[in-house]
Amino acid sequence: MENGFQCICNEGYLNVDGKCVECDCKNGDCSIIDRRKVCTCHPANAMKRGYCEPCKCGQDAECVFEEWGRDVQKKCFCPKGYMQDVDGRCSGVPICDHEAKCPNSTVCVNTDEGYKCVCKEGFRPLRKNADPKQFGCEDICGQNNCVTGECEVTGDHYHCKCQDGYAGTYCEVELDVYPKKKSMVVAFSVLATIIIVLLITTVFFCRKVR
Repeated sequence: MENGFQCICNEGYLNVDGKCVECDCKNGDCSIIDRRKVCTCHPANAMKRGYCEPCKCGQDAECVFEEWGRDVQKKCFCPKGYMQDVDGRCSGVPICDHEAKCPNSTVCVNTDEGYKCVCKEGFRPLRKNADPKQFGCEDICGQNNCVTGECEVTGDHYHCKCQDGYAGTYCEVELDVYPKKKSMVVAFSVLATIIIVLLITTVFFCRKVR
């Protein structure tokens, strides 16, 4: 209050140093900071030539007005993985569910730039640094060399899980699982052979003596 009176400003004006100063943002909250009007626009509105004007780009999208001299253009910034339709609005449909085209050996992943194709689990690029979107991917176990084992994938490579009794990189080596038992069988076989030879020799000499 100054000189016994106080100014009550009309709508769209603010009291600054005892004077009513215009502060109208249309569709936003207006304030005076350092003697300058500052607008905080309501949702679905953006600054356009000093006022908050309707600006819609779709759910979760950011809408702004870009001013180039007398020209003003609306620009939409879509959420990650979403696309703009013919009207410039964010469609609300992830690119991977809408227009992405990835080979069967890949899966689609939404990115800030749009989308990319990555190899499915158990697959790898056909060659180093090759783009899966363009060249596709190959089954890592598709041409494995496991002889007596199962192919298992680790990263971009595979290894052979051998069956019992086998070892080696490709399970190509047969292990001697029961060495003691086999040794005993061999020993008994040799002993049996010796006994048979002795019996035959004994019978032969006995007949000769008679």
